Amino acid sequence: MTAAPEIPTIDQAYSKISNSITVEWATVPGATSYLLTAKDGDTVIETMVANSPGTVTGLKAATLYQITIRSIGAAGKSQASPPKQAKTVLSAPILEVSSPSPDSILVQWEAVYMAIGFSVSIMRANGLGRIWKENTTNTSLTFTSLDAGTLYTIKAYAWNANGIPGDDSTCNQRTSPRAPANIRVSFDSGTLKASVSWAPTEGAFNYTVMALSDSSELSCSTTFISCTISSLQCGTEYLISVSARNDAGSSRSSSAVTLKTVACAPGRVTIQEDPPGHLSVTWSNVELGDYYVAFVKSDDGLEVHCNTSLTQCNFLSECGFTYFISVFAYNKAGQSPLGDVFNYTTAPCCPSDINPVLVSSDRVEIVWSPVRGAELYETKAVDGYNVVECNDTAPACTLSALECGTKYNITVYSFSVVRGSNTSCTSRFVTTAPCSPEIKSVSKDAFSMINVHWRPTNEDATYTVTAQGEKGLYRCSSTGESCTMGALPCGSLFSVTAVAETQAGQSLPSYSVPLETVPCCPAGLTVTQVTQSVVNVSWTIGTVAQTYVTVLESQTGQSKCQTHQNHCLLGCVACGVNYSVAIKAISATGLTADCAHQSYSSSACCPLGVKLYRLGPNGIRIYWQASRGSANYSTDLYGSKGIFTCAPSAGLSFCDVTEIPCGDVYTVMVSPVSETGRKLTFCPKKIYSEIKATVFDDCKKEGEWKVYTLDVPDAFYYCYSPDPGNANGKDAIMEAMAQQIVTVCATLDENPGVRYKSKPLDNASKLAQLVEKKLEDYYKIDEKSLIKGKTHSQLLIIDRGFDPVSTVLHELTFQAMAYDLLPIENDTYKQQVVHLNLAEDCMSKFKLNIEKLCKTEQDLALGTDAEGQKVKDSMRVLLPVLLGKNHDNCDKIRAILLYIFSINGTTEENLDRLIQNVKIENESDMIRNWSYLGVPIVPQSQQGKPVRKDRSAEETFQLSRWTPFIKDIMEDAIDNRLDSKEWPYCSQCPAVWNGSGAVSARQKPRANYLEDRKNGSKLIVFVIGGITYSEMRCAYEVSQAHKSCEVIIGSTHILTPKKLLDDIKMLNKPKDKISFIKDE
Repeated sequence: MTAAPEIPTIDQAYSKISNSITVEWATVPGATSYLLTAKDGDTVIETMVANSPGTVTGLKAATLYQITIRSIGAAGKSQASPPKQAKTVLSAPILEVSSPSPDSILVQWEAVYMAIGFSVSIMRANGLGRIWKENTTNTSLTFTSLDAGTLYTIKAYAWNANGIPGDDSTCNQRTSPRAPANIRVSFDSGTLKASVSWAPTEGAFNYTVMALSDSSELSCSTTFISCTISSLQCGTEYLISVSARNDAGSSRSSSAVTLKTVACAPGRVTIQEDPPGHLSVTWSNVELGDYYVAFVKSDDGLEVHCNTSLTQCNFLSECGFTYFISVFAYNKAGQSPLGDVFNYTTAPCCPSDINPVLVSSDRVEIVWSPVRGAELYETKAVDGYNVVECNDTAPACTLSALECGTKYNITVYSFSVVRGSNTSCTSRFVTTAPCSPEIKSVSKDAFSMINVHWRPTNEDATYTVTAQGEKGLYRCSSTGESCTMGALPCGSLFSVTAVAETQAGQSLPSYSVPLETVPCCPAGLTVTQVTQSVVNVSWTIGTVAQTYVTVLESQTGQSKCQTHQNHCLLGCVACGVNYSVAIKAISATGLTADCAHQSYSSSACCPLGVKLYRLGPNGIRIYWQASRGSANYSTDLYGSKGIFTCAPSAGLSFCDVTEIPCGDVYTVMVSPVSETGRKLTFCPKKIYSEIKATVFDDCKKEGEWKVYTLDVPDAFYYCYSPDPGNANGKDAIMEAMAQQIVTVCATLDENPGVRYKSKPLDNASKLAQLVEKKLEDYYKIDEKSLIKGKTHSQLLIIDRGFDPVSTVLHELTFQAMAYDLLPIENDTYKQQVVHLNLAEDCMSKFKLNIEKLCKTEQDLALGTDAEGQKVKDSMRVLLPVLLGKNHDNCDKIRAILLYIFSINGTTEENLDRLIQNVKIENESDMIRNWSYLGVPIVPQSQQGKPVRKDRSAEETFQLSRWTPFIKDIMEDAIDNRLDSKEWPYCSQCPAVWNGSGAVSARQKPRANYLEDRKNGSKLIVFVIGGITYSEMRCAYEVSQAHKSCEVIIGSTHILTPKKLLDDIKMLNKPKDKISFIKDE
């Protein structure tokens, strides 16, 4: 039988941790494990171990234990060894730490059982600097003279009466930050905002700015070293202070800085005119106002002002003016906000040039020049006790029911609602004429003589007949009943009247009888060749002629035109043929004048088969096929740098042009030259482009520019029209756009990586491939025959359908509003005071019906209202616009489009119902044709809309919360976050793009990196089909926000919503029905 293993002997037992004792013993043969026992009174804790040393855990701190050990083998376990005493060490103190001040940390703990003292040490958490160590018998300790805002590590342990240390505990604590220094305050008087900045404070996580006044408390918090306080009150003095905060607490506030805002607008403004011609303006004094400026502006635009430290100003005034008066207070902070604008109207002026233009036997017609301030004129004619009156707003009056041959006292009084009648106006005397005769008949005899017959009213009167017209007066007189007139001019309308004259005076004219003579023949007949088969016949307008019949006749045939205008286009004209030209003038009443004939010879025929061949780096050869009947030709190249001409040698049908400047697009035209030396201007033109690196520096534009447009006015139609017959035209447009985009890149001296938006259309892909190929060709042509590598720039090409919302929204910037709301044509708005009227007219239309419409548009575009609440029912938002009577069809169409865009397309039934309810059947293509741009209209798209950036933290206005999609694209491109599948490159090896300017610490800088950063990156954006003013503004905003990258945006043209809708409406029309207008 095998015996149990021997009893082991404990060598030593000791404690290093407060909850355990470690035991060491000599190994016993045959033992496979050992049983350690720790006994404290009735408490026994056993632990099985494999070999020495072994540890008993789960013990109480600072407690004496009896330790025994048993060996365990295959036959059993031995008896317990002789006991050995061991005591556990003290437990670690539990620390509570805080930072009562920026340079101190307070450490506190509870008493530890059996401890008589404690050791506490502190050092920087990063291991730098010295270690402070303090021994104490207390349960708290404060470390001072520490660095503010710094993280420290604290370690503490207790010891017993024998000086044996116990367990230690460790924790971290940061000191609180110091108060910020160098407080600077910048006040914006226009927005009543204060921008506060300060020097950064060590260890501060965030800062709080407080603005305190007697009546309010404002604040802002930030993690940066500047902050803006809004909603400041005018006429208020604020104390500005800044405090810093971290996880240890907040610093004390910095020394307060005083800020005085602008004074409030003066109140209790009073206006008096005493005596007349002198205006006195007074107002109340305001807090913080150093001085005042009173502005007085009359309604004719003239403005005067006075500066004063008092509360009164005096101005000179004139009659009939309305004066607009405003008063501002000023101090060092700036101008007060605009207060109430007052108006004062002076008494209307009196008419000074009363003129009786017609005096008859029973009435007097008088006129006068309009006077300022008169809203109404009161005219009185007094004859003894009889008074005849008339009131009118016009500067004329007809006094009727008068007695013939009577003297009247006539006075005209001016009147205004504000000031009443001006009773100081003077009068004049007018006597009526004798009674007038009655014309019985006006006849024309075979010799063009005019015979006038009348019924006499007085046997002693001499009668004078007058034929009055624009060509003059014609008279005849008689004492009988008729007279005869002759030699009246052609093309004239006459009014025939008769008057009777006696010693008492002349009667009023009789009722007039109209008389019309035949129209005059037009003069200055001119025949101009428009095209090879079309001529334009023009002439000066013949008097009273309303209709013209023009005939162009030769042995080959006749061409005829009838028109109301002073020109006519005649087609089917053969080149090199003699014609006769005849014209008839017809009046509105059918009177006809046959006019003279003249001859005309049509121009020579244009050459055919014009071809262009390149001659070396700076020259071309122009070749053509000679036309019938012409021997002399001239060739012209038109470019922005000049016109270049060449003429062939005798008998040749080509000529050469050399040394043409690079970097330009030329129009080439070959024209026949007549014997008189005149060249035709309508022959077909060829486009030729030549750019070359060696001389391109001379072609650069000076200065910075962020927007460019191309000279391709018909690009929108050809790029998006669904007509397959436009394929050739579209290819030509793509070529022209690609060539001009390369010219832009060359002007910027950039060879960018070309990227494009891959979906939903392929226009961007095709154009990008053309641009990439032309960039390769261009940068091969330099003086060293070297290929220039890709530069630190990108070119993004996008189809217009990427963001339809921005194109139809009402934008509220001044320029965009003016082009959207006002009748501006060719950049011209015809008014006297342009800038003022533009602003006033914009605001008139905006207040009338656009302001409420803008809120609806923003809600539909964003899907949320101004408070950030999600729009649950887009149709409910749309209906008030469709039912409103103040909105025209264009505004309703734009609202319907925003509704469709917001729900990513709709059903055919829903769209038909919207079109019928709004009654826009004739304009429905303005909605449906958006599908040709890749925008979901019908049916609803199953693909989700692109995820937009969260811009809720950005400051916006309620009526302009929408941010164009192009801004997201620009920012993602600069930060290198564009998806390469959605935005693929054209080239195999795109340039390294680092628009944000960031460089990895592990990235080895290139040799020319510093030079690249100095020059900055460029992001060039091109939108096919037009850009909006808001998208142009995004380029400026992103360039300002990312100083390391310049953003340049361009397109085929700058669009406005109404012009865009007209263009979209025409997309499904044949190209011969479209009239392209070049966007200058």
